[in-house]
Amino acid sequence: MLSPILFILAIDWIMRAVTNQKRNGIQWTLWSQLDDLALLSHNYQQMQEKTSDLHHTSMQVGLTFNKQKTKILRINAGTDEPVKIEGEELEEVESFTYLGSVMDKSGEQTQM
Repeated sequence: MLSPILFILAIDWIMRAVTNQKRNGIQWTLWSQLDDLALLSHNYQQMQEKTSDLHHTSMQVGLTFNKQKTKILRINAGTDEPVKIEGEELEEVESFTYLGSVMDKSGEQTQM
């Protein structure tokens, strides 16, 4: 089991590798709260690429993430094509709570 500091360093390296030199979504910065991660993308292809990159880069340092806990929220998406990891479709949700805010499929955001 990794110590908390090593875990944070590993997550920081993974997210920098996944988002490095990509002009879509947000760039990764190290946060003090790492219980949730959010990847933002402009289209399906970017979301699939980022999700796959996250999965493969995590594996390089011996980390995996729980596919059953990984959720997809689409806002104004042009496709219903499922985002997959290792051929397994990730669950799509109607709303998502992130850092104290609830975002729904319509793009509406409310504070908790």
